Amino acid sequence: MSKRLTGILLILVLLVCSAQTVLAYGYNWWFNEVHGDLYLAQARSPFRNSGGTDFYGNVTSNNNQPRTTGTTVHNGTDLGNGGQIYRNVYSVFDGGVVQAIVHSGGNTYVTVSYSNGAPLVKYQHITPSQGLAVGHAVGSTSVIGTLRDYTWGNHLHFAAQNSSDRVLKLFPHYRHVHEWHYGTSMDYICKDLFDGNRLYIAARYLNGGVSSGSTSLEVYYRINYGPWQGPKHMSKIQPTEHYNWTIDLKVMSGAPSGAIVDFYIAAIADITASYKWGLWPQHYSQPPRTPAEFQADGKIPKYHTRTIQ
Repeated sequence: MSKRLTGILLILVLLVCSAQTVLAYGYNWWFNEVHGDLYLAQARSPFRNSGGTDFYGNVTSNNNQPRTTGTTVHNGTDLGNGGQIYRNVYSVFDGGVVQAIVHSGGNTYVTVSYSNGAPLVKYQHITPSQGLAVGHAVGSTSVIGTLRDYTWGNHLHFAAQNSSDRVLKLFPHYRHVHEWHYGTSMDYICKDLFDGNRLYIAARYLNGGVSSGSTSLEVYYRINYGPWQGPKHMSKIQPTEHYNWTIDLKVMSGAPSGAIVDFYIAAIADITASYKWGLWPQHYSQPPRTPAEFQADGKIPKYHTRTIQ
């Protein structure tokens, strides 16, 4: 084969390879699932009106939501600040400062530790208040920082975390806030509720504060530890403030009463991106979508287990 022909073939191979999108699944453990229709320690908004009342701005991107850039889901919740009006950031609980970090870029943050069942909360893209230091006590009326000018627009990125830096869901702390769909705007897919064999769950994709929902929710499952099957698709129900997807696990799987069904959900966003899903129960920062993809990497997907009634 001539050198010229070899060169042409090499260029063609490179072009074909460059046209394919390769998703790297890192299996980083950013997340820790919060199950159930819970009410946990009630949080305040990190933004306040001039009179000191809570301001509930647009949730522009929620926790575990896929993004149009990159191959990782969003590890926190972004809040708009009311058209640059509300720049002060307040603590959402009473607690104590455990981190106050300033970087030259926009990724500055304050982390506050709380008690009474509340998690750690990290507030990013802010400048810590002057004099704020590790060990300082803060209340829910304390200004802990101000929003910084940021490349992607001024906004607050905040996330609940446990002591191992695993991101938790915020929705149980905002169940009282109807402006945030009673907490379900805070997380991409959350708030599972079982009524016998029927599962209800909320899934909201937020594009700049506009809820565009999800294209589909796929259920992958196995019966009595057998082979993984699916996907089966959940049904979208009349949108409510609480739940907007449902499926009957017995009808879906055909499993008899008493059978063990393990399953997980992939919520597919209506976006143009190579990576456009988030999983429930959440676990990874870069989760594959199908059981076959998990198995190809020698992994078992994080799943939920139910006994069929």
